[in-house]
Amino acid sequence: MEWTAAHDVLLCREMLAMNPFKAKRKTIQRTKMWETIVHHLEQIEEPSFKVTVRSIRDRYTLLAKKFRKRMTSEQKASGISPEMSELDVLMEELTGLEDLSEEEKVNENEEKNRKAEQDRAKALDMRKKAWRNFRKQQAESSSRKKINQRKRQGAPLVIP
Repeated sequence: MEWTAAHDVLLCREMLAMNPFKAKRKTIQRTKMWETIVHHLEQIEEPSFKVTVRSIRDRYTLLAKKFRKRMTSEQKASGISPEMSELDVLMEELTGLEDLSEEEKVNENEEKNRKAEQDRAKALDMRKKAWRNFRKQQAESSSRKKINQRKRQGAPLVIP
């Protein structure tokens, strides 16, 4: 299929309506959202779409990459921002949603790592306490044995 500006705008509108970024990556929910987008696009008569899930994901990835590169270069070039087309506005919103999704993922990972570190610290503390108690019990046990041995050795035999 040949992608035109009209195709790109319709793709972005549909993506913005569905927001596939609210579901986690590589999950069934996200795949179903992409499939729904494909289904909706294929029902449009003008311009017609003959796409797959992979083709629209790849197209979005390409558009987002170009948009980010262009925005970065324009910000570096001058402080003046040129007029934005409808596609640019849609891409700005979509990339913002994608970035927000990625930030949430990073925050979740940081939270998991922090919890895992706390769990490791607790486990280490519990091991240390258990080891101290074990050593203490061993010391008490050996001191009792020594006392019992002394009693047995020092006790006189009584013969009637």
